[in-house]
Amino acid sequence: MKTTSTSSKAFWKYRKKIKTITFGNVINIPNDISDEYKWDVSATGNGKVMAYITPNASDSSYYDLYIQGDGRLYANPDSSDLFYEFLYVDSINNIELLNTSKTTNMIRMFFATGYSAKTFNIGDLSNWDVSKVTTTSSMFYNAGFNATTFNIGDLSNWNTSN
Repeated sequence: MKTTSTSSKAFWKYRKKIKTITFGNVINIPNDISDEYKWDVSATGNGKVMAYITPNASDSSYYDLYIQGDGRLYANPDSSDLFYEFLYVDSINNIELLNTSKTTNMIRMFFATGYSAKTFNIGDLSNWDVSKVTTTSSMFYNAGFNATTFNIGDLSNWNTSN
């Protein structure tokens, strides 16, 4: 999955207006989504990973982001800043579908994600394969900062030997 927090393209330009992020392993973009709100975010530009946003059901001034893959979803080897300053996200759904077995860099991956959320749920990261990761500096810095509830799962079994 192509990642960049400074991109003015794709969903990153909406990061301060996104409430939920949902991963899926089947690409199923609704027909009524205009090209302005859907993107090929595959690393190779082959359409195997697509993203789109829809208005949030509770507050239409925000969006819900969907990232869907044609089969497995692999995080980039450099996944730094992947969800950097997605300030209003209150939940990330199905994050266990994001395969991190090839990832080496997770610097600031969730930096300030959910910073302004009252409840913040990243999802269950307990089964992520982080055995090749060499850098996690500030990975969760200020994530869920103002949340009364913050859930990421049990990370005690992560292999952080690298």
